[in-house]
Amino acid sequence: MREGVKWHDGKDFTSADVAFSILALKEIHPRGRATFSSVTDVATPDAHTAIIKLAKPAPYLLGALQASESPIVPRHVYDGSADLPGNPNGRAPIGTGPFVFREWVAGSHIILERNPDYWDKGLPFLDRIVIKFIPDASARLAALETGEVDIGPDTPVSLSQIDRIKSLPTLAVDDRGNDYSPTVYRIEFNLSNEYFKHDKVRQAVAHAIDRQKVADIAFYGYAIPAPGPISPYLKTFYNPDVPIYGFDLAKAEQLLDEAGYPCGENGIRFEVPHDVMPYGDTYTRIGDYLRDTLAKIGVKVNLRGQDVPTWLKRVYTDRDFAFVTGGMGNTFDPTIGVQRLYWSKNFKKGVPFSNGSGYSNPEIDQIFEQAAVENDHAKRVELFNRMQVIIARDLPRHHARRLQTADDLQQEGTGPHRRRRWFVGQPVVHLSPQKRLIPGFARIIAMTINRRHFNQLLLLSTAATLLPSMQAFAAEEKPQAGGTLNFIVEPEPPTILALAHTAGGTQKVSPKITEGLLTYDFDLKPKPQLATEWSISDDGLNYTFKLRADVKWHDGKDFTSADVAYSIELLKQVHPRGRGTFANVTKVETPDPLTAIFRLSKPAPYLLTALYAAETPIVPKHVYENTKIADVPTSPNGSAPIGTGPFIFKEWVRGSHIILERNPNYWDAGKPYLDQVVVRFVPDGARAAGFETGEFDIGGDNPIPLSDLERVKALPNIGTDSRGYQTKGDQTQLIFNLDNQYLKDVRPSAHDRPRDRSQRHPEYRMVWLRPRVADADQHVPSTLSGFLDQALCFRSEGGRAASG
Repeated sequence: MREGVKWHDGKDFTSADVAFSILALKEIHPRGRATFSSVTDVATPDAHTAIIKLAKPAPYLLGALQASESPIVPRHVYDGSADLPGNPNGRAPIGTGPFVFREWVAGSHIILERNPDYWDKGLPFLDRIVIKFIPDASARLAALETGEVDIGPDTPVSLSQIDRIKSLPTLAVDDRGNDYSPTVYRIEFNLSNEYFKHDKVRQAVAHAIDRQKVADIAFYGYAIPAPGPISPYLKTFYNPDVPIYGFDLAKAEQLLDEAGYPCGENGIRFEVPHDVMPYGDTYTRIGDYLRDTLAKIGVKVNLRGQDVPTWLKRVYTDRDFAFVTGGMGNTFDPTIGVQRLYWSKNFKKGVPFSNGSGYSNPEIDQIFEQAAVENDHAKRVELFNRMQVIIARDLPRHHARRLQTADDLQQEGTGPHRRRRWFVGQPVVHLSPQKRLIPGFARIIAMTINRRHFNQLLLLSTAATLLPSMQAFAAEEKPQAGGTLNFIVEPEPPTILALAHTAGGTQKVSPKITEGLLTYDFDLKPKPQLATEWSISDDGLNYTFKLRADVKWHDGKDFTSADVAYSIELLKQVHPRGRGTFANVTKVETPDPLTAIFRLSKPAPYLLTALYAAETPIVPKHVYENTKIADVPTSPNGSAPIGTGPFIFKEWVRGSHIILERNPNYWDAGKPYLDQVVVRFVPDGARAAGFETGEFDIGGDNPIPLSDLERVKALPNIGTDSRGYQTKGDQTQLIFNLDNQYLKDVRPSAHDRPRDRSQRHPEYRMVWLRPRVADADQHVPSTLSGFLDQALCFRSEGGRAASG
């Protein structure tokens, strides 16, 4: 051991720490069980000598001892701990490295500071490293472009942006640095699942996947073939001569018929969930493709989203899944990175990233166990070559062609209890500036804000709204009924109902379920909705609304003026803007079930423009009347609302989608035309591809980066529109903390004063992406509440949105 090394708490590092760490890794590390399986003891004859003793040879062991794979931890911190993974040191670690842990603000950042006592004198050069967590890919890209962030590993931006980034003079792109642990993506089945336990069902899924399309959609071409479980980047052990299954939907359907799963009258053979791995938008794009392609053979796939801890528990502890997509590192040796996924002895509940499918094949077990102790390198390579062929070929005997294209994905499976996996190797892209690093504070001090440049950056960090082409259908006069509209909303709303929230996503979904008294055209001229007539007294203190008759709540109860009066009172107390909007409303009288009279203490000339569904939703009194005001924002009705609108709430799978179904008793007879609206939450990088392929029908609030807008606008099937925000008028502002010691003096100098008001705050017109139509005015209403009335006009047909 190196002498003179100190732990960050000042204690001496010794061989006892090494012994403790190796044995702990053997017990609790996801790969340690295999890596150190032959280790029987770690002897420590003195403080600076550690002897790792093995029962059998481990030819891979010397490659496993780097810090990210086998970290050495302080024995004095962990000794006596009953729960090693849950030890507080995991969240505020003490190490021997060049940086000392200082702070972790969950959801924001981690701060590491220079270790003044580091054993390598003079190092590190930096005073501090700030590790930032930026969930949105567009925000990460903007941070890199502006110099706010210095370096980003593991493909920090959408792959769709890489080609453009390569042309920027301030950023360098590098795909090196992944040789130690190249990643292979695969689809993994739960072999206990009632459907996927059958060979022919898994084979059918194999035939239903167009590997080229997956490569194009999920990886934007930044993928190389991995026909088996070992990545081509792991050159020493990679075997390209393995069989693959070809894309053949007819064959897939035949196999499902043979397996005893014929199509039902609704075209569905069976239904399974797919749990999207919550590690980035690549997994979402793969999940979207799987859902769409398997639907073509009668397998309905429901995408389920969840956070990382929930996903890990579902898959590896509860085993409550059907099939998942995962990207796993091969590491430096198949014994470490690949064996864990196929070795039957590594099927252990609660251990993440292990043999999650429950796969067992004695022949494969024997190969892995023999290779793990084989000192002859050539023999190890031969064993692993055979393993790859068995895993890829052990299917019924109709084998597909060999891999021909550079972007193919591959499937594999083995043994009498085999699973199938599809593989694609992805070179991880790192971004870093082509300039010397400047300590963060110095860069901030050196920066000046140029308003025009700021405007340009802000515009480039937002995006547009898309819908598939409608020109072919615009001339149709008769509405067509049926179909599904796929609507992109991002980010996922905190609640569905716009009663106590004004989040953009909430304001798009809520108006399809609940309605307002009025709606509006592009000029904010009011139009009837739940109110059919209205009048205002000359003094502006009385607003009388005649309500629509025979309107039913989705639970079958009658809508009346009592609901209006109750809703206004709730909005006044719990809505973020309601206190101001209804400040002058003293009461709402209800002389009969279809009349509501607003009594005001002072005129409110703005009031008639505030009564649309996204701003002033009318809610059912009978649902809320026993709820305390403080509990209204968290009422269950916010997550599963009852309304009067054209669509009825059906399902909300957080992280994935909301499903709304047609209201058969809607007051506007014959509407809506659509059967269903699916509100989908899709990470940034997957949205543009989804619109281009016709997977998504409509999206608002800039669903793609504006840097992609010109290219997208040129496509024949995409239309864009910047109208629809008349009721919002979004403005981007720079906000100062007037308690700050430097910013508390807000008096501008003369040369800082803008010459005209237009320079003070940049205003932006958000862009919608919509189906291209001959006369957009007929199809795109003006307000957030009206915009989703497109659902009354469009239906999905063959991947396109057809006019109604």
